[in-house]
Amino acid sequence: MTSKLFYQSDSPHWNSVNWKHAEKNIANLQHRITMATKRGDNQQVRNLQRLLVRSLSGRLKAVRQVAQENQNKKTPGIDGKLWTTPQQKFQAALDLRKKSKTLPLRRIFIPKKDGSLRLNQLLLFEGSCLASGCGLRPLGIPAIRDRAAQAVWNFALLPVVEQTSDAAFYGFHPYRSCWDAFAQIRTVFSKKNSAEWVLVADIRKMFDTIDHNWLLENTPVEKKILKSWLKSGFFAGNEFSLTESGTPQVGIIFPTLANLTLNGLEVFLEKRFSKPCVQSKAAGHRFNEQGTKTGGYHPTKINVVRYENDFIVSGRSARQLELVRSAIETFLKPRGLQFHEDKNCITRVHSGFHFLGWKFWKTPNGAFLGQISRSSLKAHQEKIKNTIKESGNLPTPALIRKLNEQINGWTNYHRCSDGLWKVWGKMNKYVYELLWKWARKRHGKRSHTWIYNHHWLHLDGRRTFFAKELANFAPTEQSMGEKPLTAALRLRPQGFSNRKVNAEKLYTLKPYSARKILIRRLPASIKIFDLGQEP
Repeated sequence: MTSKLFYQSDSPHWNSVNWKHAEKNIANLQHRITMATKRGDNQQVRNLQRLLVRSLSGRLKAVRQVAQENQNKKTPGIDGKLWTTPQQKFQAALDLRKKSKTLPLRRIFIPKKDGSLRLNQLLLFEGSCLASGCGLRPLGIPAIRDRAAQAVWNFALLPVVEQTSDAAFYGFHPYRSCWDAFAQIRTVFSKKNSAEWVLVADIRKMFDTIDHNWLLENTPVEKKILKSWLKSGFFAGNEFSLTESGTPQVGIIFPTLANLTLNGLEVFLEKRFSKPCVQSKAAGHRFNEQGTKTGGYHPTKINVVRYENDFIVSGRSARQLELVRSAIETFLKPRGLQFHEDKNCITRVHSGFHFLGWKFWKTPNGAFLGQISRSSLKAHQEKIKNTIKESGNLPTPALIRKLNEQINGWTNYHRCSDGLWKVWGKMNKYVYELLWKWARKRHGKRSHTWIYNHHWLHLDGRRTFFAKELANFAPTEQSMGEKPLTAALRLRPQGFSNRKVNAEKLYTLKPYSARKILIRRLPASIKIFDLGQEP
């Protein structure tokens, strides 16, 4: 234990961890792994990975990630254990250095269409009740100790995957997001002589079908440890089953393994379809220090943009993309993967294509647009409708909080798209009509004027759905200096009292009014772990 890692070095404990110093230690080791990967020094990569995995900084950060930061922090594995107290977390970080047997997964089932919700908020189904037509998706939940072990190994694996990754992949990728994928698609198709055809594809059940042998041969992680995670098996209720293929979706390291599995697709297609051409700097090719042409130039107009297991490939003709699709099938086969037959198509860019909840198309005058797709809009409307319909006797402030969470998430995701003002106006009207119907049903004997005045007020020239909630608290000098919450506080005589008062807190529904953002993204050529400083 280093003195700089704890604010109180004489008695180290969880609450005295210097997290900035711990993260700096991890970043330095990750940068050294990146440099060794660049040099092709595999032995040094393995040595540095072991150093990171055994470091106290890495173990502390891993425990913090699985016990405090992750969405499934309250979801136990097969052993039912969770780390909730500082003492448990600190002891868990110390025990990660010890060897332990990987426990089987706890299999649960979640509704497919609700996959975007937080895991601990979902209705979880246990047992072997999954039928082909019941619309449930299986998830394997590792024990929390196994999740922490995967997290610390993930720190060591990420620099290697990042260094060998394709330029245009964005899912499960540090500091990358769907906005980067949106911007890259716009870059590919906005040029004057850009590709006119596009292949939209989806990999069928990627996490469930990845070949274990391929992963064991190609993943720079200790084989014994990786095999124990892949072959751990799972319990569905009281029934134990072996795992012959696939990876758990809830495991910390498995999204990185999924990215590793698909890395190299872009280079594979470039080598397969690039035509020989004169190497000339005047022709726009890029050269390295040795004068050899480097990647990134596609004379056949083939560009790949990938987000998780969904991707698009641009091409100059439908015939070319048919060949590309056949080549990708060849690339996927040894990895145990295959296309989803119902979710891949070849179409003209001018006709439009759907990707990640947006519809992209090129107008006759050459402008390339990306707007919220109709299916994404309908899915969000259905979600809002069900939330209001199923609210029952839920207090109005709680309903507003729930709706605001859904509205914030959806509007933030789509803030980079075009034509937002039309969608926002449509959604504001839609939500108003749903809430008006809800209010009339709740107050059936009241007049329309009373209902409107009771639930709506005018703020900033806009009708706003609102509610008030009583809260008991003792006013302080700080609370009196903030924006007044109620008339009860404003009417208090001078001086302060420790006596609790009833205060009405105002809740208002957030309107659909987020402004379109200008995406400022890291260039695809930048590798994240190259930015560190080698100690």
